[in-house]
Amino acid sequence: MGNLFNKERLKIFGWYKRERTKLEKWYELNEKVRFGLVGFANMAMRYVFFVATGMIFSTLHYQIVLLLTWFLSSFIAFAAYKILVFNTVGNHVREYLKSIMIWSLSYLLNAGILEVLAGWLVLNVYLAQAAAIAVIMVINYVLFKYFAFKQPKPQTRWEKNTGFFQCIQLIKKSPQTRAFEISERLCQASLALK
Repeated sequence: MGNLFNKERLKIFGWYKRERTKLEKWYELNEKVRFGLVGFANMAMRYVFFVATGMIFSTLHYQIVLLLTWFLSSFIAFAAYKILVFNTVGNHVREYLKSIMIWSLSYLLNAGILEVLAGWLVLNVYLAQAAAIAVIMVINYVLFKYFAFKQPKPQTRWEKNTGFFQCIQLIKKSPQTRAFEISERLCQASLALK
C-alpha cells in the first residue's frame, strides 16, 4: 500500500515543512557569531599569508610583509563580510571604500602593535602578529557594523504614510527645481503602499 507519510502526500496537505538550506541556517546565527567565525577565518587566512610571505621575503622586513598580507586579504574579506555576515545589497563601491578606510586604520593599528611588541618588546614576530589580530578583530566588528555596512533604519508606518504628503508640499513650493526629489519621493511612497 505505500508509505502514508511520504513527502509528496504531506506536501499536498501542507504538513511537510521543507528542510532549510545550509545558507538559511547560517543566516539564523547571531550576526556577532557570524562575524566572529568569518573574522576568525579571515584572520587565520591573513596569518597564513603573513607566515608564507614572511618565509618568502624574510621577516627582517616584517612591515613590508604585513602590507602585502593586508593587500591580498582585503578582497576576500570584503566579499565575505558583505555576503556572509551583514548580507547587504547594492552599494558595493561605497561599502568597499568605507572598508578600505577601516582596513587602513586597522593596518596602522596593526603596524603600531606589531612595532611595539616585535620591535620594542622583542617578542617573536609571529606571536606579536597573533596578538595584534585579536585586538583588531574587536575594533573591526564595531567599525564594519556601524560604519561600512550600516543599514538604513526601517521606516515606521507613520513615516511611510507622511512621505506622500511631503511630496505634495514639494510640488507646491517649486515644481521646476525639485522635480528629481519629487519623483524619488513618489517612488518611495508608492513602494511603501505596496
